[in-house]
Amino acid sequence: MREWMTEFRAFLTTSYPPPVEADGAPDALRAAVCDNLQLYMEKYEEEFRAYLKEFVEAVWGLLMAPTVSPSRGQLAVTAIRFLTTVAESVHHALFGTPDAMKQICDSVVVPNLRLRDEDEELFEGNWVEYVRRDAEGSDTDTLRRAACRLLRGLAANYREQVAVLVSAQVQQMLAAYAADRANNWKEKDAAIYLVIALMQKPGATGGGTPVVDMESFFASVIVPELQAPDWESEPMLKATVLRFLKEFKDQIPKATALALLPSVTRFLTHESNVVHSYAAIFIENLLIIKDVVQIIQSLSKALGYPDSYENPYLMKCLMRVLGIATIAGQVVHEITARLVGILMEVCNNPKNPDFNHYLFEALAAVIGKAGEQDP
Repeated sequence: MREWMTEFRAFLTTSYPPPVEADGAPDALRAAVCDNLQLYMEKYEEEFRAYLKEFVEAVWGLLMAPTVSPSRGQLAVTAIRFLTTVAESVHHALFGTPDAMKQICDSVVVPNLRLRDEDEELFEGNWVEYVRRDAEGSDTDTLRRAACRLLRGLAANYREQVAVLVSAQVQQMLAAYAADRANNWKEKDAAIYLVIALMQKPGATGGGTPVVDMESFFASVIVPELQAPDWESEPMLKATVLRFLKEFKDQIPKATALALLPSVTRFLTHESNVVHSYAAIFIENLLIIKDVVQIIQSLSKALGYPDSYENPYLMKCLMRVLGIATIAGQVVHEITARLVGILMEVCNNPKNPDFNHYLFEALAAVIGKAGEQDP
């Protein structure tokens, strides 16, 4: 094993001229080494223990080093995954000092939680994949998800220390946003994401210091974004706010959620596919819904946006609303005609089975409503 470990360490610590680094091959090699280290931790921990500290330091150093490599993102994911495995193991004391935890939070977790250009491109260009990665927890590792796992891995053994560090980071980010809202909205986005990553949900085990006071954070950070007059600006921030609602819906009093429903309903007509999808996901999870006519009409409008005419999140929400709503007359006729029109389009090129299923369920629900009114 020593022979392999010597080579692996050399691969991780060797520096190359900028043109070679820019090619991406060195980072691809380093990522492969990190994958191997991960396997050693999982399958040969006892034998690997003697080399663990030096590899933790080497991988840690990689994450802090500036680079021009286009493949650094994938290396960062594999490197963070390895550090997370160590943080969750019996060797977590390697990260247990205050300086180590602060350095990890400040230099590894927070930078990788901030939005990158590729995140914005995915948000705009492939909303389905963005939602799948961000809200559904797809198998595809992202830097944000990897950073969140590392943070939770540290918190598993050092909950109070990590909570104090994260709380300070959240306050700094929110202060930066308050100083320049137009240019620093990504700071607020990252702050909300930090809270989502570390706040415990109902039924979770463990206690300790909370990251933020949930009631105060919700009232001062989340609600203003939901009720903002410029609700169409900064769509990525709005999407993160709506995701917060989804993640912590069980901690939001039902009366509060219903009071916010008109504000959330506005986002169903937002031009961003991600934003109106997240709004639909939240509304669909509410068991008691008022003002259903506006919601139905907004969902119908959203289904007409480009790339959302087969949006399964919108149709699932519409299906749930129609299942519990009391509607009659013109509303029934309008939504029936809309659904039949969508069905005719789908029949020409059926390609989304989830959407088709929700469409048929929605049609069955609205036909049932029509039958109740006019047997």
